[in-house]
Amino acid sequence: MTDTTRDSTSARKKRAPQTGELVATRIQPDLLAEIDAWRRDQPDLPSRPEALRRLAVKGLRGAKP
Repeated sequence: MTDTTRDSTSARKKRAPQTGELVATRIQPDLLAEIDAWRRDQPDLPSRPEALRRLAVKGLRGAKP
């Protein structure tokens, strides 16, 4: 039997300092491709969840009542 241990030299991703409510949704491949294209245009290449948060904020701030 082999002993498996975590490599302590690799950096682990840290959880965001603030937590929120989990919202799970399915996204169709064509929309996901557009989101990924938008992500690649950002200077810091955000994760998909971060990209969705940013796009939601942009959409809500641009929405008129």
